[in-house]
Amino acid sequence: MDIIPIKKNKVKKDGSEIEVFTIPALSINLSDKVTKKVPHPNGNSTMSFSTLEKAISAIQLAGYHYRDGGRVVLPRAVDTIGLVDVKQPLIALLQDKSSSVVLSAIYALGEINCEEAITPLINLLEKDDNTVRDRTIQSLAKIGLSAVGPLLATINDENWIKRNAAIICLGEISELHPLDPHKILGAIINKLEDPQSVVRSSAAISLAKIYKNTITKSHSG
Repeated sequence: MDIIPIKKNKVKKDGSEIEVFTIPALSINLSDKVTKKVPHPNGNSTMSFSTLEKAISAIQLAGYHYRDGGRVVLPRAVDTIGLVDVKQPLIALLQDKSSSVVLSAIYALGEINCEEAITPLINLLEKDDNTVRDRTIQSLAKIGLSAVGPLLATINDENWIKRNAAIICLGEISELHPLDPHKILGAIINKLEDPQSVVRSSAAISLAKIYKNTITKSHSG
């Protein structure tokens, strides 16, 4: 469950102190001169609102839950009947000739947690383009647990670049979601003997992440 906290702060405006409600956000570059902020639990930027209701509305419209004090508050139910399906058009853009369009589509599919895009995204992990692979790993990690099975199959792929990226992605998923370590640790441990040294290194790092996140979450829960 992705949760966005709301913090109440005081800022100075026009010589007086006012109250604002701040939430974490991601900054997205729409062009060289235009930057947009989007509510996101892992954002390193912030968005501020004049009222609590406006902050809550932004969180809910972005598809997340929010934390009010010590309790998690679920967003209002939204009627999705009749909405245009954006998933397939976005998946189709993964084949676009423009690399910037492909990168935007990869990001968008992760943001909407598009499970239908898992296989097409995994196919991009073999691309000889670090930016594409990194963005794909991030989006698959965002989609989360539904991608674990296909990624476990991919860590045995003949293409070492692809299996290396899949191993990295499993480590990233453990940062965001409550993984069951029993299902994945054995498979990744086997990759410590991979013929490629890069893959062995990635396996070691992902094992540490998965183990650390599992222990931390089990103790905090």
